[in-house]
Amino acid sequence: MESQLTKWGRAAAIGILLVVSGAVVVSYYQRTHLFKQPATREGRMLPENVAMHTRGFYYSQSEKGQISFDVTADVNLGYKDNKNLLEKVQVRILGKSGNRYDTITSQRCEFDQTRQDIIFLGKVVITLSSLTSGENLGSKKPGPGNNTVLSLDRIRYSQDTGNAETEDLVLFSRGLIHGSVRGLTYETRTEAVFLRSQVDITMEPARPGEAPTRLRCESLKYAKNLHLIEMRSQVSVSRASQELRADLAYALLSPDDSSLTRIDASGAVETVSRDPRHLLQVDAQRMSCLFDREGRFLDKVLASQDVRTRSLDPAVKRNVSANDMELIFKPGTNLLGQLKASGQVHGVFSDEKIAPREVAPTHSQEIEPGDKVMDASVMVVFFKPDGKQASRIEAQGSCTLREFPIRAQDENRVLSAMKFQLYFAPDVNQMDRFTAAGQVKVDLISQDRPARHTFSDRLEARFEPQTRQISQLVQSGHFLYLEGRREARAEEAHYSAASGITLLQGLADMRDDQGRTTADEIELHRNENLVKARGTVHSVLYAQNSAGPAGAFKPGSPVFASADFMESQTEKGTARYRKRAKLWQDDQIISVETIDLYRDEKRLVAENEVTTLFYPKTDHQQTSGPSGSGPVKVQAHKLTYEDKLQRMLYETKVSMNSSMGRVTCDRLEIFLNREEK
Repeated sequence: MESQLTKWGRAAAIGILLVVSGAVVVSYYQRTHLFKQPATREGRMLPENVAMHTRGFYYSQSEKGQISFDVTADVNLGYKDNKNLLEKVQVRILGKSGNRYDTITSQRCEFDQTRQDIIFLGKVVITLSSLTSGENLGSKKPGPGNNTVLSLDRIRYSQDTGNAETEDLVLFSRGLIHGSVRGLTYETRTEAVFLRSQVDITMEPARPGEAPTRLRCESLKYAKNLHLIEMRSQVSVSRASQELRADLAYALLSPDDSSLTRIDASGAVETVSRDPRHLLQVDAQRMSCLFDREGRFLDKVLASQDVRTRSLDPAVKRNVSANDMELIFKPGTNLLGQLKASGQVHGVFSDEKIAPREVAPTHSQEIEPGDKVMDASVMVVFFKPDGKQASRIEAQGSCTLREFPIRAQDENRVLSAMKFQLYFAPDVNQMDRFTAAGQVKVDLISQDRPARHTFSDRLEARFEPQTRQISQLVQSGHFLYLEGRREARAEEAHYSAASGITLLQGLADMRDDQGRTTADEIELHRNENLVKARGTVHSVLYAQNSAGPAGAFKPGSPVFASADFMESQTEKGTARYRKRAKLWQDDQIISVETIDLYRDEKRLVAENEVTTLFYPKTDHQQTSGPSGSGPVKVQAHKLTYEDKLQRMLYETKVSMNSSMGRVTCDRLEIFLNREEK
C-alpha cells in the first residue's frame, strides 16, 4: 500500500500540472491580441464573406530586444463578420526572460473579434518544453526530454467566461507521464482545471523492470489557488499488484513546490496489495494519507468508520477491524512500522494448519476452526524490518482471545486480561508465543466435562507446530483453579493441551468436598481424572457423616494424611499415599510406606512396614488416651481394613504390643464395634 500511494500521488500532481500549463498557454495567446495585427491582402477574388486573405503570415512581439513570442501561419483569412481564420498555425512562446520554448500547432485557428473567442481546430498539439535561461533559443528546437505534449482536436477560449474548454479526447505526455481525458475546462480567473470524464493517467517507472502507476477516475478538478486536486467517482490508483479505490479523493499539494502532502479519500475506500509477499487489503469509509516534507514517502495513513484490514494470503489469516486505524511508516521509507487500531477492535488470526479441520464454522462466516479471535479497546501491530509481516501485536483494555477448536473433541479456550502480547517467529510468518498480564482469566470449555476456569496475574502461551493451536499455558502470580467443586491454588501453573495435565508449583493447595491437599507440586490429570502430589504432601480428609471404625478413627471428624507422594483417582474414589506415608486422627496413627484408600468401598490397605498406634475403648471409658487402658501398637507387613466387616486384618510378621503384653504371629484380626452417633 505504501509504494502505490506515493507513486500515484506524484503522478497525479504532475499530470494535472501538465493540463494546467497547457490551458495557461491558450489564455496567454488571447491576452497578446496576436490575431488583431494588420495583414496584407492578396490580390485575388475572395469569397463573399471574406474581407482579407494573406499567405505566409508572421507576427512576433519583443521585449528588451528578446522575442517573447511569435506566430506563423500559411494562410490568414479575415471575414466580414469580424472573424479571423489562420491555417497551419504555429505559435512559439519564448517567455520574457528567454527560459521557455513552448509551442502550439493546429490545422486552423479561429478568432471571433465580437465574442472574443479563440478556437484551435484540427490536430492541435501543445508542447511545453523545459529550457534554461542560458540556452540559445534562436537555434533551439523542442526536444523530447521533459517536454509536455497535449494532443487534441479542438479547444476553445472565451474571454467573457475566462474559460478554455474542449469536449474532445485530450492526450497528454511529459517525460515518463502520459494519459488521456475526455473533456477539459480551464478557468483562467480561478486557475482551476476540470477534467470532465474518463481520466486516465500513467506514469512509467524510472527504473527498468518496475511496473507503471496508473490513475483513473470519472472526473478531476485542480484548484491552483487552493493547491487541491479533487477526484470523483470510481477513483482507482494502481501499480502492479497494488491498487487504491474510492468514491472521492482529494490530494493537497505543497504551495512551495507542488509536492504531494496529503490525500483524503472517502466512500468505500479500498487499498489492495496482491503482492505474494504482502497480500493485504484495507477498507474504510474515510482514509487520509499524510506524506513527508518532500512528498516522496508516506508518513501516516489514518482510516476511520468501519475500518477493516485483512490478509489476502489463503494460507494465513491476519484480519483486524476497528472504528479507527492509524498506519505509521518508517521515516524515509514506504515501509510499514506500526498499525494502531482503536474502538471496538476485533482481530481474527490463524497460521497455515497442517492438521485437517473437522469442525464447521461456529461463530460466523469469518470464523473457521482453528482461528484465534482477539477483541480489545486498543490494538497495536508492530512490523518486521521488511514492513510486510507482523513481529508482534499488543492489545490493551479488557482483552479477550478465543481459540476455536480444529477437532470436535478439542476444548474451546477463552483467555482474558487487561493486556495481551502476541509474538511472531522472526524467520517465518507464524505465531510463536502469547503473553497476558493483569486480571488474567482462562476458560477451558469441553462438550462432555465441566468447564475449568483459571485466574492469575500473568500468562504465557506456546503454540503447537502442526496445528498452530495453543499447546502450553504458564500462569503465575496468585494462581487459582476452579472446576466444579474443586479449587486449587499455587504460585505458578503449567498446562499442557496434549496431555491435559495442569501442574501446580509453589505452595500448591487443592481442595474439594472430600478434603484438602497441599504439596510442593500437584498435578491435575484431566484426561485420566487423576491427581498427583509430591513433596511434603499433607491432606485433610473430611468426614462423610457416617460412623467410622471404632478403636481406629472417631466418626464425624477429619482424618489427616501425609507422604512424599500421593495419587488420587477422583472418579473411582481411590487415593494412594506412598513413601513415609502417615494417616492419623488425634493420637491414633498409621505409619507405613504405602496406604491405599478406597472411599466408595470404605476400605484401607497399608503395605510395607506398617505401624499402627491407637487407644481402644473399654465399656467403662468414654474417651481414649493415656488415662485409659493404654495404647495398642501393632506392626506388620500389610494391613487391610474393611468397613463392612468392621475388621482390621494384619498379615505377615505381625507384632502387637499393649498393656496386656506382646503378641507375634503371621495373621491378626481385630474386630471393632461401630460407635453410633
